[in-house]
Amino acid sequence: MTTQPRAMKQKVTVRKRLHAQEVQRVTSPLGKHLEVAQGVLWVTQEGDPQDYLLHAGERLVFERRGLALVQALTEAAYCFSQN
Repeated sequence: MTTQPRAMKQKVTVRKRLHAQEVQRVTSPLGKHLEVAQGVLWVTQEGDPQDYLLHAGERLVFERRGLALVQALTEAAYCFSQN
């Protein structure tokens, strides 16, 4: 009997840039990571009573399904990934 190694999930990373006041909609972000590379982002998520203000170098892991909004308060860049 031969065994095949299980396929490892690839980490998928998407890099985005937003202009000041620009808003990005994110659907079903459960388990995804958002890391701010530049600027300041405001993040709110459906069903979460807390909003998040993230600066360069900070990261957020989404713990809910539903809609999330990411708004740049300054010119900003971030990475969005899922393991």
